[in-house]
Amino acid sequence: MNQILDQIIVSRVQNNPLDDLLAKMTSDYVPQLHAEQEWPDGVKKEFQANLNKFMATLTEESASMKGKTKLYIPEEHISDVEVAVRDKDLIQRLESTVIYWTRQIKEVVSNQETNSSGENSDPLDEIEHWRARTTNLSDLRARLTDSKLQKILEVLTKANSSYLAGFKELEQKINDEYDEANDNLNCLNILYGPCKAIDGAQPKDIPKLLPEVLNNVRMIWEFS
Repeated sequence: MNQILDQIIVSRVQNNPLDDLLAKMTSDYVPQLHAEQEWPDGVKKEFQANLNKFMATLTEESASMKGKTKLYIPEEHISDVEVAVRDKDLIQRLESTVIYWTRQIKEVVSNQETNSSGENSDPLDEIEHWRARTTNLSDLRARLTDSKLQKILEVLTKANSSYLAGFKELEQKINDEYDEANDNLNCLNILYGPCKAIDGAQPKDIPKLLPEVLNNVRMIWEFS
């Protein structure tokens, strides 16, 4: 029975409705909607703005369920920066996107609390927290170097957008936060082996395992 329940849970995780919707929107509907040529200009521009907001929210929620942060990059197909700068509606859409990214990154930067504050938490929970945070920040740093994202920033720089300064500051903070999280993880990783041994040990065997833990804590104290 337990095996059946585990299979059902795994199946639900693998077939998350948000992921399915995001994949379908990204592969089929978004390209078709952006390619639509028969709508009136005003209708299409308003629809594109709302579509970007919807996709940004959908992307964020899908990633959040996995404990990650992902920035949605809209399909604006910017080929000529000079032409793009003169398109006020496009600039407004891109600025809305940067505002959304800025809010997401602020949350990542400010959310440094660990998930290991409960009564039943242990050092392994702390290590897992920093491992997850390091991975998330690494993925976010990679996302920030995406060529399409950089093209959006290039257009807004040319347009002298007032929203770029705050975003650029947070962009640097992501790098700083990654370095800090990675350093913490490297230090705490030396506790993983002995703590894992204690986690699976019988009470009578724990005293002989403690010296290695304490010695590793001393090393962290000296070199961190």
